Amino acid sequence: MQKITLSEVFIKDLRIIGFLAGSWAIGLFSIWCNTGKLPEDLGRLGLIPLANYIAYRIIEELKKEGYVRALQN
Repeated sequence: MQKITLSEVFIKDLRIIGFLAGSWAIGLFSIWCNTGKLPEDLGRLGLIPLANYIAYRIIEELKKEGYVRALQN
């Protein structure tokens, strides 16, 4: 089995967080373009990417490709 380093897991996490933050920003921009104003509940809109990240992290840990495996190596 291939060794997984902590930096590899961290870099993958940063990339995923970047994609999720970008998708959140695009969603806000599309709302702003359609209505001319930003919604009052920006925090609740941020929960969608957060839920996606949590699901991603759980899947990675179940595949034994996450932080737990990297710390065991």
